[in-house]
Amino acid sequence: MTKYAALTLALVLAAPAPALAEESVKTYSNVQWGFSASFPYTIKESPGENGGITISAANPEDTIAYMLSVFPIADEVLKLKKQDKILEDAVKGAVDNVKGTLLSKSDIKIDGFPGKQFDIKSDQFVAKCRIYLVGKRMYLPMVIAAPELRLPLTSEAFHASFKLTKK
Repeated sequence: MTKYAALTLALVLAAPAPALAEESVKTYSNVQWGFSASFPYTIKESPGENGGITISAANPEDTIAYMLSVFPIADEVLKLKKQDKILEDAVKGAVDNVKGTLLSKSDIKIDGFPGKQFDIKSDQFVAKCRIYLVGKRMYLPMVIAAPELRLPLTSEAFHASFKLTKK
């Protein structure tokens, strides 16, 4: 797990709320990194570590963030570690970097590729995260918010909107 991706968790997740009207949800697609996802709010692209990218959308108060980080995994890491170990290390790194508490974790897959679904809690936020290992790429979609906030696009809807377009 890169520090950049883990630090994005330090922003600010909450109980599900009604989804936004369809016209206020925007679908973002990235051909180079091979994915698409739906976001509420204005979408921003930021360069990520090691040539990766982070796509984010936050409310004007910056108390809710929908984020998706993608970054390459070095060949050496893929040769030295099994897929599950890479994913476990990424989850642990995310929790440790924000000094949070891991609330839950389970195995998931996307299009046959391995992943982890996990929730982190800290004093200021709750994060609903997923992480997928797809070839030499890692995808980290997450929803982060203050615990008492209601989300305009539920974390379940956001995660369900994430699709691989290049495998």
